[in-house]
Amino acid sequence: MEWPSAADLGTLLGQSIPTSKQPRATAILKAAAGAVEDSTGQTLPVSTETIVLDSDGSADVILPRWPITAVSAVRTTRPAAVVPETGYTWSATGILTREGGCWPAGHRLLDVTYTAGYETLPTALAGVVLELAARVWANPVGAAGEQAGSYSIQWRAYGMELTAAQQKVIDRYRVNE
Repeated sequence: MEWPSAADLGTLLGQSIPTSKQPRATAILKAAAGAVEDSTGQTLPVSTETIVLDSDGSADVILPRWPITAVSAVRTTRPAAVVPETGYTWSATGILTREGGCWPAGHRLLDVTYTAGYETLPTALAGVVLELAARVWANPVGAAGEQAGSYSIQWRAYGMELTAAQQKVIDRYRVNE
C-alpha cells in the first residue's frame, strides 16, 4: 500500500514541490499518515499476524483489525487443539464464528493467525492525509491565527488536528472495539 507522495501533495497545492523541499514534504506526509493511522486504531497496510484472544463463550469473537482477507490458523489453548478450517468461518469485517458450537470461555484461549489491511489506501483516507499535510505545509508553525494591522484571520483547525469532517471519514475505518 502506498501513502500519498510529495508529488500528490504538490498536485493538491497546485504547485510542484522543489527537490530541495521534498524531504520536508515527505516528513509532513509521514506525520499525517501516522495521525490518520493512529486515529483508526489499526495498521492499515496488509499484514499477517498471530494474536491471542479472550472469549466470552459465545460463537463469535471479534478480530481487532479489518478488512480481513484470510484466516490461516485457529488454535484453542485450553484444551490445546487446532481448529480445522471447517470448524470456523470469518467475515471481512472481523467476525470469527465457531461452526456448530461456541468458543471456550476465558482469557487467552484462542490463537488466531490472520491477514488484514488494505492493498490500496482508501481514497477517502488518502484525502485526509493530504489535507493534513497541506495544512502543515501552508502553516508550518501551527499558528491558530495571525494578524497584520486591522486584518486578522483565525483557522478552524491547524497542524495535525483533525476536523470533525475528517474524523467522520476516519471513523468509517476505525477498528472493531
